[in-house]
Amino acid sequence: MNKLAFFIKIIILAIVVAGVLMAKVFIMDDYVKYTLKKEKISYLKVEDGKIVDENNKYVQLKGISSHGYQWFSNLLTENNFKYLITKFDINTFRIAVYVNDELDFNNMKEDLYNTIDTLTKLNLYVIVDWHILENGNPMVYKEKAKIFFDEISKKYKDSPNIIYEICNEPNGSYVTWNEIIRPYAEEIIPVIRNNSPKSIIVVGTPSYSKNIEKAAENPLNFENIVYSVHFYAGSDGDYLRINIKNAKDKKIAILVTEWGTTNETGDGDVYEENSKKWIDFLDENNIGYINWSFCNKQEGSALLLPEYNSEEEPKNLDKFLTESAKIVEKLYTKNN
Repeated sequence: MNKLAFFIKIIILAIVVAGVLMAKVFIMDDYVKYTLKKEKISYLKVEDGKIVDENNKYVQLKGISSHGYQWFSNLLTENNFKYLITKFDINTFRIAVYVNDELDFNNMKEDLYNTIDTLTKLNLYVIVDWHILENGNPMVYKEKAKIFFDEISKKYKDSPNIIYEICNEPNGSYVTWNEIIRPYAEEIIPVIRNNSPKSIIVVGTPSYSKNIEKAAENPLNFENIVYSVHFYAGSDGDYLRINIKNAKDKKIAILVTEWGTTNETGDGDVYEENSKKWIDFLDENNIGYINWSFCNKQEGSALLLPEYNSEEEPKNLDKFLTESAKIVEKLYTKNN
């Protein structure tokens, strides 16, 4: 009897341990499924200077941006997106398509659509970013932009989660709001609206999307337009927050489509306290934000260490997170 009782105890213990392990697996799996099964995404719109859903409820877009799609698309896998959803509590992912003479949309189109489809399946908002940077005048590649946004907005004309960012960071002393950026937007917006009349469109602002007040003084005459601001915690502070507040008082919708924990080069030391000050400010003012960037480039703002190997694609990226990633995770999950 003693032996029988002993074996019964062992069996019961084994069942309990297995049950706990199974529960952990189930809970983790269930958490991912739950995250992916949030209430259905609706079209967003702008009301009274805020981004809201179809029920006029405020929606804070909180997400992460890729680095250049042309170079880091191999990181943009379903497993990695699930990790970001679970670890960073994001509801948005931004795809940065760098714009230059070499850009060949036809060659990247299939991969780009696959990435968008994967993000859509995971119930995320997707910002398709026309990443103006080195050549800061959006007019230079205006005709390419028309083709790009026409094709994408046709394909995703019935997709409420797609958001179009038509010029990332206009820059240069002569690239002003009234003379360059606004006229550019007035040509690109109708191309998208013709196919997808209800989608949110984000427009960059002068001086690397920091001069938001110029857009606020002379906003575009279209509905559901959002104006972008970019900041880097090591370079931008009170002056830009004051400009954002002033612009917000004029009832334009603002979205930080790019922010980093480092200085404005995207490299160097991380600034945790400044990052926290910024995120607290944005939360208090009902402004969404997208962190730069999900890549394994050797730079301070990257979320992954260079040792990350996309070919192996580990399911758990914890050991590959940079100091910047740890700061972003803490800020993004502070209310969980």
